[in-house]
Amino acid sequence: MVKPSALLLLVLAFPLAGQTRERICLNGIWKFSPGDLSQEILSTETKWYDYPVPSYWDAAEEFNVQPAWPKDLARGWYRRTFTINPSWNNKRIFIRFDAVRAVCEVFINGKSAGKNDDGFLPFRFDITNLVRRNQPNDLLVKVTNWRGWLAKDAREIQLPVGQLITGANALLAPIGPPMRNGNYAGIWQDMWLETLPDVHLENVKIITAVEGKRITIQTRLNQSSDLRIKHEVLDQEILAFTLGPVPAEKDVGSASTSWPEAKLWWPHDPYG
Repeated sequence: MVKPSALLLLVLAFPLAGQTRERICLNGIWKFSPGDLSQEILSTETKWYDYPVPSYWDAAEEFNVQPAWPKDLARGWYRRTFTINPSWNNKRIFIRFDAVRAVCEVFINGKSAGKNDDGFLPFRFDITNLVRRNQPNDLLVKVTNWRGWLAKDAREIQLPVGQLITGANALLAPIGPPMRNGNYAGIWQDMWLETLPDVHLENVKIITAVEGKRITIQTRLNQSSDLRIKHEVLDQEILAFTLGPVPAEKDVGSASTSWPEAKLWWPHDPYG
């Protein structure tokens, strides 16, 4: 695809008096326990192993861990504790995963914070009402690796039309080719504890039109607001132009302009 390259977008929402995003990375050595598909609730007799996050759970040898589980493990449990920074006591707190493969449920202090069923995209849950402010918090993540196209029993099953098939090997999803050989499952990307202002940016979408030489930027807030949104587009480290400030109509702020001098990316002339 031909599109403008080396583009950095800064989105500023005004006013945000004293309100900023803060985050703490939760990567490191966690506790990991191999599970079973029949085990929906963690057993009190669960055995834990030290295991790095992020990683795949079939990569134990790469971290000098002697695995006590099969490489085709279908379910695993992750656990660690965390504490809340005292400066966050009056702020909304979220937990963010950059990716977990494939289906997961997150528990904070024994209560479910939410579920996610995509193995590649980031997601976050609001845990403000689940955390304890002045003492350690228990974080538990249940991960199930749905991988029907890899399992012999899934290939042999004759799927009746309209009949629901349950089990670890019954969910088929267009997730693309494997990125590596093996059972690529687990918390395989970074994860964060973060705080966000009451009104904050949820998503930014950049739309470029080569023929019309235009760029459109759509910014979505988490809720309706009277904030004004300013977009700054940088080419390399140089400010190319500014859009706005524009009002956030309901929860979306949109701005568009022509960009006739944009340098396009080509295979024979990459730019960036």
